[in-house]
Amino acid sequence: MKLKIPHIFREQELIDKAFAAAREAKEIKIDPKRRIDSVRDREIQRINTVAQTIIDNFSKILTNTFKTDELTPFYYDMISLLIDMDQFKKSMAAILWAKTRTQKLASHHRRKIKVTALKELADVRRDFYGREASVVKQIKKDLLFLGEVRRDLRALPDIKDEPSIVLTGFPNVGKSSLLKKLTGANPEIKSYPFTTKGIMVGYLEKRAQILDTPGLLDRPEKLRNNIELRAISAIKNISNIIVFVFDVSEIAYPKEKQLELFDEIKNNFDVKIFACMNKSDAAKKDTIDYLEKNIDCPVYFTSTITGAGIEEFKKVLLDNIESNMSSFKQKKNLSN
Repeated sequence: MKLKIPHIFREQELIDKAFAAAREAKEIKIDPKRRIDSVRDREIQRINTVAQTIIDNFSKILTNTFKTDELTPFYYDMISLLIDMDQFKKSMAAILWAKTRTQKLASHHRRKIKVTALKELADVRRDFYGREASVVKQIKKDLLFLGEVRRDLRALPDIKDEPSIVLTGFPNVGKSSLLKKLTGANPEIKSYPFTTKGIMVGYLEKRAQILDTPGLLDRPEKLRNNIELRAISAIKNISNIIVFVFDVSEIAYPKEKQLELFDEIKNNFDVKIFACMNKSDAAKKDTIDYLEKNIDCPVYFTSTITGAGIEEFKKVLLDNIESNMSSFKQKKNLSN
């Protein structure tokens, strides 16, 4: 899903653009036989050009900017982490007000020109210019805010509307290597605004996406800040399957700590969960016995070094996606 917002001009840029358009427009020639009407037509043309340039700009913002009530819960939560949603709604309302005010000002001055003496026509047009510039300047902060929103949206990952498998587990247990082995390609590293690392996305035979979210689901909840906790809440909205990757070699983390994190994630995600015993080529028997005894979900053994168990586990994931597609769609519909 791509969240769109058009280019946002700063207030002076927009004013300058509108006045320049009026200067550059092909002017109505003065007909000596109807001089007063011709001058009036020319002044109205200038007013129309300025007004329409600004109205078109505001209309583009209002029409082409994403609608908050059309966002999926995942993107709503993600955007809420980046921007002040109340301010966003107020700024969009300010754009609508400015558009409506511009239309009314232009209409008022067009009517006024039709009944104004020749020598005062330019004054009426200049009055419109001044009042219209004032309208645009009144929403200066809103234009600046929306420009920042546009920039911040680039930090959001583009998550596709398809079944999602989320890899979890401590750092350096082989999640990125497993992702690469399962998808058969280097994962895309997509910017992610809540961690210093990028979200990694791979695709499982074009039937599902696999996500690794380093910096979020790789440590206990008590070590996460509020923003990270809210980001995890957003991820819950798109998770269909959780794969918890254990390092059964215990090189970096003891089995007890890994089991503790597993239990925490299992309790926080109400979806199907698989335990992947990675680095099985260097596994310790007592570690495997301990984990199998304490894990109450399907367990699979893999090695990203030797490739052992990868194809079998891949088939398990694909079969699970296929057999549960209807429930995945139902979850998506309920969350929309």
